[in-house]
Amino acid sequence: MQKEKIYEATEKIIPLRVRNDIKHLLVSYGYKRNTDVFIGFILGTGIFIGLLGGFFLSYLTGLSFWIFFIAGSLGTILVVYLWLRLIFEKRLSMIEQSLPEALHLIASNLRAGMTSDKAILFSARPEFGPLKDEINTVGRKVAMGYSISTALLEMTKQWPSKRLLRSVQLINSGLDSGGSFATLLEATANQLREQSLIDKKIKASITMYVIFIF
Repeated sequence: MQKEKIYEATEKIIPLRVRNDIKHLLVSYGYKRNTDVFIGFILGTGIFIGLLGGFFLSYLTGLSFWIFFIAGSLGTILVVYLWLRLIFEKRLSMIEQSLPEALHLIASNLRAGMTSDKAILFSARPEFGPLKDEINTVGRKVAMGYSISTALLEMTKQWPSKRLLRSVQLINSGLDSGGSFATLLEATANQLREQSLIDKKIKASITMYVIFIF
């Protein structure tokens, strides 16, 4: 408990914007413990590595201790941050790839006669990866009385994807106009698949062009 208080105090050394970014990455990864403690621990570890590296390398090279101390401390924090960012981007990519199939599945459940919340909850499949948890969250919120539009928008705050946000905006705009939820989901899923095919063709064309040049 004492260590946790120390970690919570030391983490404030890191700028607020950086702390909030790291906390968001941890929450997106599914980290359930105190994020302040985690950040404080990483900072403490970085300082410890900086001290060891500073004394050892300054002794070997004759260069200033502070050069190695600062490099070791900041380097440790940077490595952890980049690792978290890499995991986040990978999970975000999995969500974008799974989204069309998930939307089609929800639409199928709706056409089978399920209510909106059940149609969403029964679409949360393990093969969707991190999207499974988000579908579960949206379904529970709808069951609790949230509007579908609100539940979907809250999901986009957790995962800042232009593709995801555009899809939610299209669905919500259609719902506001009185459109069928199932029809909107299917139309959005088809658009996502078409866009994905276009992106792949563009990427392939650029790759072939680069290969041809070199």
